[in-house]
Amino acid sequence: SGEWETLTADLLERHYDPLYRRSMQRNFLRGDEPVLRPGPDEYDRDLVAFNQIVKHQGRYYAYYHGSKAGTKLWATAIACSDDLIHWTKYEHNPLMPVGENKSSGILVHDGQQFRLYTMHDRVQLHLPRAK
Repeated sequence: SGEWETLTADLLERHYDPLYRRSMQRNFLRGDEPVLRPGPDEYDRDLVAFNQIVKHQGRYYAYYHGSKAGTKLWATAIACSDDLIHWTKYEHNPLMPVGENKSSGILVHDGQQFRLYTMHDRVQLHLPRAK
């Protein structure tokens, strides 16, 4: 699986300041701009929130959840970056259909494989699909 590490907001603040700072709303910012904007797709049209950033094989992967304003449905999604400044959303987001309302994804490596847990509205485990 290779080397990986979880980067918390506190670690990012300590190691990447002044490139990063957090606003009072705990949004990651690049200067005055968020590093990841909502939209344009429906699954994250109006709201995005980072849950976790994982470094794996030299790249950064942000697991985040997004939603459309006025709905109670959230979706788990991924964005990747080489520098923690410029992020690209995964072209096959969201990871599960929005109607399943599975969000707040956290990635955990169990020593053999990655396991994705979603926390909303209950904790659920998602394993990699068989190849």
